[in-house]
Amino acid sequence: MDSNQGRVNITVVTSCRGPAKQEAVGWYLIEHIKGKEPETKDGYLYRESITGKTLTLQLLTNALFILSKSNVIYDTIEVHIEDKYIESAYLNNWMDTWKDSDWNNSRGKPVADQETWIQLYDLMDSMSKRFIVGDKRSSYSSIMHMWCDQKLSIEKRLRQFKEDNNHV
Repeated sequence: MDSNQGRVNITVVTSCRGPAKQEAVGWYLIEHIKGKEPETKDGYLYRESITGKTLTLQLLTNALFILSKSNVIYDTIEVHIEDKYIESAYLNNWMDTWKDSDWNNSRGKPVADQETWIQLYDLMDSMSKRFIVGDKRSSYSSIMHMWCDQKLSIEKRLRQFKEDNNHV
């Protein structure tokens, strides 16, 4: 693996409002800062019924998977997310605790979204000397939120059109 490859920012936003399952769109943006011009890659997910936490986990895992294909260890990977639970899981080392307890929570029950948490843990462990996870908005957050809201509106209209015309 190559090392010392600069800094990477990952921004994850979703259209989710509140903790309940809902129809939602989420987008991740990877910004690799090395040299004068940043390189960006992105991807999105649409789900008919999902929580914001689960969608954020899936998007972050997808973004890290894309980065992992480059076989590079980055100096720093800074993750911008809005989900406080995922932020707390990282900042309070819950993932280490869950791993040590065979991915069970403090009540002895399997962690929700266990497979995705395990994938995320393994990817984070293999890719950087230093992760910074927080809710600090990136310069892309506002435009990404507008895009998610527009994409969700389009997805809903498309689903309704298919239902109305028996194309389901």
